[in-house]
Amino acid sequence: PAADAEAEPARAAGPRGGGVHKKKHLMGSKREHALLPRLREEDASGKAEALAAKQRRKRASNSGVLGAVSGMRATLDELLAAGEAKAAAAMAQSSVGLNAKKRLKLVAEETANMMEVMEHPDFVHDPFGALSLHIEATVQQQNSRADEKRAERVERNGGG
Repeated sequence: PAADAEAEPARAAGPRGGGVHKKKHLMGSKREHALLPRLREEDASGKAEALAAKQRRKRASNSGVLGAVSGMRATLDELLAAGEAKAAAAMAQSSVGLNAKKRLKLVAEETANMMEVMEHPDFVHDPFGALSLHIEATVQQQNSRADEKRAERVERNGGG
């Protein structure tokens, strides 16, 4: 240590005058930090996960449009089951006029209605197109009802 201080007098002096060379600073470049091996392991596992995610994205892109829609039925079934459970829980909490029997009947009716929709040929052939047509028809029907009510109000109030 003393020989190092003599070899580098400018570094030893420092900006404030006489500095002290500590052994840990002299050997710091040769040592590894205790966390460094653990970080390297985590980095390696992160790379494996990133590679797996990249492969999944590649398979999904190669599957084309139909590959994206093929799992829709399973997803809709899962959503249906989750929706039924959520609706039953929500109705149980805020069931103003529904008892257990009415609630079960409502869930059964909605389930049957959803199954009919999922089995409809238009929905099976083109799910997004069928949903789009349904929404358009529903909006047009609501608009026509609103127009009829508006016309009735105008007639009652004597406008015209």
